[in-house]
Amino acid sequence: MKSFSQFISEELSRTEIGIIERFADKLFAAVNVDVDLSGKHFRDRVNDPRNGEDITVVEMMALFKKVFQKHGAKIGGMNAGVEAVITDFNSHINLPFMLKYDKKNDEIDLIAKTVMRKRGFKTSTARLGVQ
Repeated sequence: MKSFSQFISEELSRTEIGIIERFADKLFAAVNVDVDLSGKHFRDRVNDPRNGEDITVVEMMALFKKVFQKHGAKIGGMNAGVEAVITDFNSHINLPFMLKYDKKNDEIDLIAKTVMRKRGFKTSTARLGVQ
C-alpha cells in the first residue's frame, strides 16, 4: 500500500493528463479551441524533478480555468501560428503553447509545447498571465 507522501509526489499519469485535457477542452469549446496536451515533451516535463514541487492535476485545472476566464476570448480570436506563454504568477507554472488550425475539425488547436514550474521564466513571445 502506498503511503500518503508517495501519493503527493507521484508523477502525473497519461490518464491524469487526459483528464486535465478534457477539462480544458470543455472550457475552451466555447471559443472553438481544442486543447492538446499529448506531446511527449509536455508529458516528460510535467513530471521533471527540475520543477521542484510536483505539478498537480488540481494546479493544472485551476490554471486552465483562470486562463479561460481572463484570456479565453482573446485566445479564441488569435490566428493559427501564434505562439505565447501562459504564466501563473502564484504557482510559477509556465506553459508555452502554439495555435494551429485543425482543418478536419474546423477549430484552433492550442498545443502545449511544454510546461514547467519556474520563477522568473523568460520568454520573447507574448505572455498571458494569471494569478
